[in-house]
Amino acid sequence: MNARNFVLFFAIPVLICAISLALYDRYVRIPRTPTFGTIDIAALFTEQQRHFTDALTKADQSDADKAKLMVSAERFARALDDNIKLVQRDCRCILIAKQALLSDSLVPDWTPIIRKRMGVKK
Repeated sequence: MNARNFVLFFAIPVLICAISLALYDRYVRIPRTPTFGTIDIAALFTEQQRHFTDALTKADQSDADKAKLMVSAERFARALDDNIKLVQRDCRCILIAKQALLSDSLVPDWTPIIRKRMGVKK
């Protein structure tokens, strides 16, 4: 086997395969190495619970106002779930509850973004 045949029958097909695999890995294969983010769900619920508790314990609350607050609490839970999905889609990352991590120093925290989108006050 001479050098010309080696190049034609071995080196060129190997090069084409390598380039094809590199292009597939770069542009087609999803997900790539997964990225993670955290959300402090407990803090969000605690902040919202404080808001609802303050509103429910006001002396001048009627039963209709209390019923509206309960509906608002249910809406908050659904909105939180929807916002988590939106943030996850925007950041293209896997979101994990902050309490589930032993160390979160290298994982970005998305809680402030969700808090801002939902209008939750600290």
